Amino acid sequence: MRKIPTLFRRDPDDRLKPGKAHPPGYRPVATDEATGKTVGWEPIARSSFATFHAEALAAHRGEPRHGTYELIGPKINGNPEGVRGHELVAHADAERLEVPRDVDGLREWLLAHPAYEGVVWHHPDGRRAKLKRRDFA
Repeated sequence: MRKIPTLFRRDPDDRLKPGKAHPPGYRPVATDEATGKTVGWEPIARSSFATFHAEALAAHRGEPRHGTYELIGPKINGNPEGVRGHELVAHADAERLEVPRDVDGLREWLLAHPAYEGVVWHHPDGRRAKLKRRDFA
């Protein structure tokens, strides 16, 4: 998995903790050269979300297909999806919406749809870019 670049440059000092040790078993994916911040994978067994992940796996019907997933539920990020139990949602199943492509239109659309964290655009060559509602806050 690669980090999806944001369309706006955020404050490089925002919540940055240079030199922080990675947890055991952490697999780095990419490091932002400007901030030194690294994104990657943390083994679920060591994660504070392990219990919720186990609940989501137990509730999942059938064999999970290959891909990446989002863990959602009552104890995850304030449960913006409003689900009753913890679930794993395939990123491939994300809604595909027609949204404005100009800055003012995007701002208006995102602020009018608080259930959405943001928008991710996918280019045919595999590049992606995202814009979050908080980018307009």
